This record gives sequence, C-alpha cells and structure tokens, in this order.
Amino acid sequence: MDFEKAVENVAGRYRSEGYQVTVRPEESQVPPFAAGLHVDLLATKADEYVLVQVKENREDLRNDPQSARIAEAINAEPGWRFDLVVLSGDSPTEKLAKEAPEPSVDVILRNLNHAERSAQAGDHASSFIVAWASLEAAMRRAARASGMELQNISPLFLLRTLYSNGLLARNEFDQLNGYLRFRNAFVHGLAAPNIDAVPTLYVVSAARKLLEEAGQEKSSK
Repeated sequence: MDFEKAVENVAGRYRSEGYQVTVRPEESQVPPFAAGLHVDLLATKADEYVLVQVKENREDLRNDPQSARIAEAINAEPGWRFDLVVLSGDSPTEKLAKEAPEPSVDVILRNLNHAERSAQAGDHASSFIVAWASLEAAMRRAARASGMELQNISPLFLLRTLYSNGLLARNEFDQLNGYLRFRNAFVHGLAAPNIDAVPTLYVVSAARKLLEEAGQEKSSK
C-alpha cells in the first residue's frame, strides 16, 4: 500500500464533503492543545474543525497507544473533533455488516414502535437497546440515500458522518453522542446506567426523523 497516496485519498474524501484540508499540518497550523500530537490531516468547514489520524490497519492502531490520548485531547475542545481512519482490516462487526442484509424500512419502523411502547411501559433497558439498533439502521439508510459511501459502520462514525453532512443538527449530534455511552454499557455488559424512558423516546424520534428526511418512512402496523 502506498500510504502517502492513501492519505491523499482520505483528504480527497473530506474535500468532497466541503472541507478545506491541509495534509500533514505543521505545528504552527494546529491549535496549541494539539501541539506535539501526530495528526495527518486538518479539515475545516464553517465552524467545524477536524484533526484526522490515518492508520494502515488495526494492528498499527493497537501498537499506537497515543491515539486514545489524541482523541481525548481533541474531543475535549469545543468545536473540535478527532477522526480516526483505518485503511484496511475489517473488524468482525464490519465483516458481518458486509455479509448480512439490511433490515427493511418496515422492520425498522416496527422495532421503533415496539421500543416506544416498551419504554412507556417501563421496560427501559431493553427498549433502549432496540431503539438504538434501529437508529443505527436508520443512520446507514439515511447516509446511503444521500449518496454517502460508508467506510465504517461504528455508531460514532455514523453520528459524525451524518452531522458533518448536515443530516443531524449540532444539538441532535450532542444528545445522541451522549446517549452512545448508554449503548456501549448495555451491549458490552458493563455496569448499566439507570435510565428512564426519555433516552429511548429521543432515539426513536431521531431514527424516525432520519427515515422521513431520507424519504423512506412509511406507515407500519
């Protein structure tokens, strides 16, 4: 793999999304909080500021403990975010996603209806999991309906991609990004937060809105 060419290709993807991109930004071109951090791209658009690190594969990522520190430092700054691009080496989840069929819109909507009813009945944890899974399916559909080629299907990548392309408002991104920690706790068997119906109903509403804006919502019994 020609890594430098691959970095240029990544820069081209950001440019196609309306960003001004600097490849290998010098220390004088990045903000003080990012001084000394290894980043490959600086991408800016309106009030969005993104520092991007590119890795050849997941082995390179595992061997670089600095990536987590970079992400923490950048994401803590208002208006800034850190994007990590891994060029090759699908995770098991990504391999499964390429092989498994997407649920139909009808199935997504039925699951959203089920999650809403369950949340209102007091079954908060399981309803949130169903709602979030449906949101991820809705995000993928909305992205592809807008002509985006998804290089990654992780929920954080989807949220950032939809926000960067105007399919999520800043307040929606912030709210869903906050709820992402609930999702991670539940699905990874960590100590689960004690939630009420509000997060589930918000996620349900966001998923329906994305389907509607993508022209893919229809009535479902």
